[in-house]
Amino acid sequence: MSEPIPPELLGGWRLIAMEELEGARGVAFFHVGMISVHIHAPGAPRRELRNIAYFGFFTVHGVDRTGETVRGELQLQLEGGFPVEVLDGDVPRSFEVAGDTLVLGSSTFERIH
Repeated sequence: MSEPIPPELLGGWRLIAMEELEGARGVAFFHVGMISVHIHAPGAPRRELRNIAYFGFFTVHGVDRTGETVRGELQLQLEGGFPVEVLDGDVPRSFEVAGDTLVLGSSTFERIH
């Protein structure tokens, strides 16, 4: 069963580091159970990974608050995207929000003000 969405997670986020794709730029938007992610990685080794985009819905699970840090797991239900590999399965992703920083899996974002 999903849990209430922590308000700290909602809003717009700018990608500042992505472990798998050095030099990638992008944004992620979380709004009331909906997610939209857009990433441009000009240095990606495969052409089809240079532009990644997906959208869908999410629920949160295992939310833990320690001080001003919120951690948990996102369960994504992707509805569309490119390349099609991003749609292979609805993979859970860990998240941590501390102030204006979001770590989503192995990617780090900063809040867009």
